[in-house]
Amino acid sequence: MKHERQAKLNKVKGQIGYAMMWFFLAGLIETLMYLGKIEMFIYHIVALALSAVGCFKVFKGFENYKHYKNEGK
Repeated sequence: MKHERQAKLNKVKGQIGYAMMWFFLAGLIETLMYLGKIEMFIYHIVALALSAVGCFKVFKGFENYKHYKNEGK
């Protein structure tokens, strides 16, 4: 039973890590725009969408964490 709970908590860590990837990509796009390497406005929208996906993944990760943490008690 302990291994199942640990596997679920590892899934949560994976979701939060996945969110950090989205935030990194959004930051990379914004940095390239700031440095003048890319100049199209659409990239602001793409970076905003990536940030929204990252926020959603963090929210779902913490939601699942609370659910899994209280499941074994």
